[in-house]
Amino acid sequence: MFTRIFPSVVAVVDRSGIPLLTLPSSDHFIVVGGLISAVMGISKAIKGEGIDYIRIEKGIIFVKPIDEKGCLLMYFKGIDDPADAIWVVELFLSAIKDRVRDLVEGFIIGKDVEEITRIYEEFTKKLEEIYGCLEVIDKAIQHNRKLQKKARDILIKCSDGLILYENNKVFVDHKTIRSRNMGIDAFLETLKRCLREIK
Repeated sequence: MFTRIFPSVVAVVDRSGIPLLTLPSSDHFIVVGGLISAVMGISKAIKGEGIDYIRIEKGIIFVKPIDEKGCLLMYFKGIDDPADAIWVVELFLSAIKDRVRDLVEGFIIGKDVEEITRIYEEFTKKLEEIYGCLEVIDKAIQHNRKLQKKARDILIKCSDGLILYENNKVFVDHKTIRSRNMGIDAFLETLKRCLREIK
């Protein structure tokens, strides 16, 4: 069964570790608040535009530096393997694009916060739909031995390498999301195409 993984906390912090925005609410920031100095120290050591992560006792915090002025943090509670959630981080980054950069540069107004909150809410609804499709695909493959033998090739072809099947597991290739600069709507459309192929 495909595990549904949603971010428990999404936060944008400036370079001193002060939260500029926390989703779904600032109350949730307490979960990762004590780790901010460590996260900021690590993020300064991260070179380039990649996404890094920190394992903590109850999950993983993904860290995306933003122009040396701050970081986007996404905390996923209860996961052990970063591969299970990094594709969600890539999709969310695609959804918010330059808005997060504006936040760390200090151009914050209520309208911006409302816009990012709206994007986050739409994102989680579409993520729910994505997980529904992935579960159907996974279940169809797991319950059909003939399909298991062909699943890898079918998924690679229908998704152009976005959805993969290896070691009896369906998973998403986050590098493909990044290289295509793929948004959540395009991702969902690709997934639905694969769903039609698998059924």
